[in-house]
Amino acid sequence: MANTRSRRVRQSMLVWAVALTSLATFLAAPSSAGVSGSASMSPILIVQAGNSNTLYVLWGTPTCRRRSCLRIERTVNGGQSFTAVSVPAVSMVRGMNVAPLGQLFFANPLDGYALQETNTGTKWSTNELFETIDGGKTWRIDHIAPHVAIYQLATSQRYTFAVTAQCTAKGRCSDERLYRSKVASLNWTHLANPPVLSKYWGGNISVAAYGSNLWLTTQEQNAAPFSPFVAISHNRGQSFVVKVQPALSSVASCGLSPTSAMRLWAVSGQGMFRGDIAQSLDGGLTWQMATTGPLSNLGFGAFESLGHSGAVFNNQLQGNRLFRVSSEFSHPQHVANLPTKNYWFSLDFTNAKQGLALSQGPGGSFPFQLWSTSDGGMHWLKVKAPQ
Repeated sequence: MANTRSRRVRQSMLVWAVALTSLATFLAAPSSAGVSGSASMSPILIVQAGNSNTLYVLWGTPTCRRRSCLRIERTVNGGQSFTAVSVPAVSMVRGMNVAPLGQLFFANPLDGYALQETNTGTKWSTNELFETIDGGKTWRIDHIAPHVAIYQLATSQRYTFAVTAQCTAKGRCSDERLYRSKVASLNWTHLANPPVLSKYWGGNISVAAYGSNLWLTTQEQNAAPFSPFVAISHNRGQSFVVKVQPALSSVASCGLSPTSAMRLWAVSGQGMFRGDIAQSLDGGLTWQMATTGPLSNLGFGAFESLGHSGAVFNNQLQGNRLFRVSSEFSHPQHVANLPTKNYWFSLDFTNAKQGLALSQGPGGSFPFQLWSTSDGGMHWLKVKAPQ
């Protein structure tokens, strides 16, 4: 799909309660700045590069906050083989025991972004954005604006969009802003926020993009009727149509996954590690949501859109079965089984046969594990961690 997924975990993204909990658990593990990069590594997230067959995997060591404890690998054959790429020059995060790199975004196999975790403390509450135009061989700093905290990032084939805030020297951030840049460019354009959404905190706004199309979602949390909003732009964020979409009610902003300018899936977290899946066939103006079946109450699972081919998902409430659907109301087909005794929080298929998946132990326990399949999920092989 053309909207980069960071289940992952996309940042952005890439949206799913259990995935967010898993990443938070990993990043907040007891840390030591002095542990070497040779300690045992766990996969953090998977990112597909646009519509291509290229997947990037970020690895890290839960007990280490240094750049040397991170690895990024690329595969073009669904995990049958991997090539190491470089890690951007991230620095240790002030004020938090977290790994310095938490999100990756790729518009295509060559052009991508890496977002450093936010620094806190007595100075700027900011984070660096790094950009690559050669598939991770080299990285350069991409300054959106002085002293910004980057809350959300989304890429399409053509453009990158960011939701940011301006931060003071005392670490207070406000003045949420929306920016746009052409992919592989270092020039950013400040866009006007949709007026209806301007009062909402940028950290509770999710962003999705496809081509020149942009979607922003947020959930009112302070006053009744607690409306879920969707802002839609078909002109690169120049103007928006904003509507309340009751089907997308969520404990926070829901995550959208566009597979074209008109077709989108939405994952709405409902708390207690469960959520709802909805689909739009008209660019987000209206939404359909099943009220029965495995899609209606997705718990402890993973969901992956497959463009016009539908989607695959695992609902932990249905055991370790892997389902496939062609639309929101199509009958889910049980196509394969995932390895037992694992919770699954990321599925990334590049075609009908090849893909990767991330799992964790019961209750979010370590270690996280990376799996590959070459037969559509019928069989899975555990991927070895890099050295």
